[in-house]
Amino acid sequence: MSVGSDVQGYLFGRHGHNREHLGPLVADRPHTAAALLESCLAEQPDRRFYVDVPDDRHEWRDVLSTMGFAIERPFLRMHRGPLTAPGQPSSIYAIAGPEFG
Repeated sequence: MSVGSDVQGYLFGRHGHNREHLGPLVADRPHTAAALLESCLAEQPDRRFYVDVPDDRHEWRDVLSTMGFAIERPFLRMHRGPLTAPGQPSSIYAIAGPEFG
């Protein structure tokens, strides 16, 4: 999603065995993230989806609940050694999946 030459967010997806997987979803604000996701869901009304959401995004999980998503299971990510992550974690609304790191 962009306004002029400024990118406000993006959403990728991939085919899964049981459902389509959405993520990463990165956006400048919750409204942008919701608009991207709603647009994708509207284009694929008969498909089932997974979205892997970072644990600290409590308000975003509430938004997803209103869209019909339900928590299936939590993920626990552990690390050893320094943890550095590029980018802005506050912009991440969905990850590509734990198998992608």
